[in-house]
Amino acid sequence: MSIDGGHCWKLQEYVAHGKDVKCLALGQNSGQMMVTGGDDMKVNVWSLNKPNCLLSLSGHTSSVEAVRLNQKGLVVGGGSSTGVLKIWDLEASKVTHSFSNHKGAIQSIEFHASGPFVATGSADHHVKLWDLRRKGCINTYKSHTDGITCVRFSPDGRWIASSDKSGTIKLWKLDVGKELCEFKESSAPISSVAFNPKDMILASGSSDGIVKFWDLDKLQAIDMANEESGCARTVLFHPEGLCLYCLGVKSLSVYRMDPLHCCSALQTQYSNATDMVIFKDQLIGADFSQNKVSTFVVDITKIPPIGNDSLSPSGSGRHTFKIDGNVVNPAAKPRKAEPKVSEAGDEISGGGVEVKDPEFSKILKGNQFRPFEVPSGEGYPPGGRNKAADDRFARHDPYASNRDPPQQAGSRSESETLQLLSQGHGGVMNIVTNRYRNLRVVKSEWMSSGVKPAMDVAIGQRDQGTIVDLLHVLLGKLSLWNLDLCQSLLPVLAELLKSKYENYMHISLSSLRLIVQTFGSTIKGNIASPPSAQIDLARQDRYYKCLSCYKELMQIRSSLDQLLASRYNTGRLGQKFQEIHLLISQMK
Repeated sequence: MSIDGGHCWKLQEYVAHGKDVKCLALGQNSGQMMVTGGDDMKVNVWSLNKPNCLLSLSGHTSSVEAVRLNQKGLVVGGGSSTGVLKIWDLEASKVTHSFSNHKGAIQSIEFHASGPFVATGSADHHVKLWDLRRKGCINTYKSHTDGITCVRFSPDGRWIASSDKSGTIKLWKLDVGKELCEFKESSAPISSVAFNPKDMILASGSSDGIVKFWDLDKLQAIDMANEESGCARTVLFHPEGLCLYCLGVKSLSVYRMDPLHCCSALQTQYSNATDMVIFKDQLIGADFSQNKVSTFVVDITKIPPIGNDSLSPSGSGRHTFKIDGNVVNPAAKPRKAEPKVSEAGDEISGGGVEVKDPEFSKILKGNQFRPFEVPSGEGYPPGGRNKAADDRFARHDPYASNRDPPQQAGSRSESETLQLLSQGHGGVMNIVTNRYRNLRVVKSEWMSSGVKPAMDVAIGQRDQGTIVDLLHVLLGKLSLWNLDLCQSLLPVLAELLKSKYENYMHISLSSLRLIVQTFGSTIKGNIASPPSAQIDLARQDRYYKCLSCYKELMQIRSSLDQLLASRYNTGRLGQKFQEIHLLISQMK
């Protein structure tokens, strides 16, 4: 089955960094905070209720490969490709720690739930335990033979589970500082590990799609499932230990134990979802691609097993984690006197916090954290439009729903009038909500990168309404147009000419008139005088842009021929079709 209707909806889409996003993590206390790390060497902090980042954390001098929020969402850890770990205190708006003991990229970070400890896993095959009070590494676990992919503390804070690219999982006991056991029954890299918060069970997901369950009493594998998408990217137990959620490539699977079976296997549109949390019966997930991040919500009460009224704890009889509130005292190896260094030469230097939203301190307190509201309307597929709602709109006005023929005054009661007015309201709200979300993403890209990247984002959203809104702005600002923009827009303008909305057609024709009148002579002149054999990269680039624009304009001219011959040979729209056809013909 696919996730649709009220089960899942797209929350936000961000242009998260100036370069590619390398990692992300959601806040564990509510899922409504997020941190991202990128090739631009920045760590950005987000509220999922806002379109722009709250804080931008600097200090790294290489790409950020791992990020994590602590349990309260007030402290952020970021690990770089050069093995440097930095800790930022968000309330104090400053870097508090910076360590550089790893000899490879840090690939996973985990904060201890109750103690001042942080665990890191690195490409150097080592897991390190840091004490933020003592400001240093208190233990290094060295028996892995490949790069670490994930580190997690147990619910009682007494163990660390670590996984690596060779398919090995190791358990470490903090109070003795030694390896407790090793699990290895796969050669594929382990993507993620998760402790059951109730029973003493560990789950793992690997890149070959194998999901395994390990009994921590008997220290052995007890069950296995095969993720249909072929890759188990991240796994997470329900807060009550009732089931396991597994995000794969464009899939979400839900597993229930005793006996093990797949309760739900749902399709999504997210192929690189790398983190998820559960907050008040909502699963919040995050996915990234290039420099963009998408977040989404799944109502787990609508899908099995949580959606089953008869669901109850499995009663496996296994031991449970004893969470008594006492902070574990990890065994610490004697440390040699060594300089406390950072990328900038001093332990806590070389970092800063740039405030992007002046209200960030209020958001960090979390008093307003509530479940995300389902968008109004008749179902909201992730990232998609509601076709049933779209089809209710009249051809000439995309914001007007179909109406019954007018009746004489006095022939309709008040209740009938209200019922008539409410028809189509859900569909209209669905489209307006989607349009508003898309425009916020486009605005963010415009502010950070410029007009051309913003238009590329709008085109990628495949929402003609958003593109038309953007064209309304551009038509009043001639200075923003250039050949690059024309090259991107011409195929889109050709599609708008075929729209069922006359408003969209008018906008397309106005844009075509501007392009031909402003750049027509430039395009024609470059086509007539192609660059010589002598190398002139700027001229060659301009020539191929003009050639591309010319070909698109000729295809549009052919489309205009067909439209004029079929139905648009009279009226105001027909006159505009003839005008643009003549302008383009003069370029031939």
